[in-house]
Amino acid sequence: MNDIFQKYRRQKDVEKKSKIYGRLLFYIITAIAISFLVYNAFRYFQYYNECKRETDLLQRPIPVKFKSRINQLLITIIDVEYGFSALIETPNGKKILVDAGEGTSPDLKYLPKTDAGRIYVYPYLVRRGIKELDAVILTSPKTEHYGGLLHIIKNIPVKIFYSCGFNQQTDMISSLLNIIQKKNIEYILLKKNDSIDLGTDVYCKILYANDKPDNLKNASSVFLLQYKNNKFIFPGDIESNRERQICRDYGRKIQADFLLIADHGGVKSTSKLFLDYVKPKISAVSLSQNNTAS
Repeated sequence: MNDIFQKYRRQKDVEKKSKIYGRLLFYIITAIAISFLVYNAFRYFQYYNECKRETDLLQRPIPVKFKSRINQLLITIIDVEYGFSALIETPNGKKILVDAGEGTSPDLKYLPKTDAGRIYVYPYLVRRGIKELDAVILTSPKTEHYGGLLHIIKNIPVKIFYSCGFNQQTDMISSLLNIIQKKNIEYILLKKNDSIDLGTDVYCKILYANDKPDNLKNASSVFLLQYKNNKFIFPGDIESNRERQICRDYGRKIQADFLLIADHGGVKSTSKLFLDYVKPKISAVSLSQNNTAS
């Protein structure tokens, strides 16, 4: 009799454990399904908001009325949050894009991603009616300078691509080079003292480029743009040691009306010595709202 009761109790215990395991498995699967749904809903809303933002930018009218630019040079610094991008328009009608902000890539999978080329730069070019670029100049091998160029080069014809004098191997760089090759865009690696032809009265000289830099920031190219008596310096992300080198090489010839603050205001760049040599009347810094100097 005891054996019968023991067997019955064991059977009940097995049934009870099976129910517990079954419920536990059900709860785990349900939790995974809910997490998956929440994650995909979050991604969908992110994508929806980004598309809506892009549509708004494309449809939004230009906030300022541009005056006639006959016999004038126009330089527009495009707000790309953290990163840099500028559009140069010459008196003879040439359009040159300098950098295009951040982009999305597997290289940045642990960081917040904003495709500045798609969200900011491309819509701005569309609003301005720019359907072709005479040149693209890449000043730095850091993603906040070249990432957005992927979208630009896919969607707007480019005649010449000038790259800073440093070859870096990343998935994003490989994708960029593949697009350049596929579209038969002329590709030029910049070297120190190179000149870029931007037409009559516009002079562009490379003050610094390094194919064997001591760090990634110093792999930037630095160029001086001159129109008549006005000079503009774009230094990429260079640090103070390379600024000293440029001061030694060119002396007071680098005195300019405009200076872009290097490395988005980084503490190792735009030294007092460099400022003393350049003596800019106007400076600009391109960075996001909550950026801290690095």
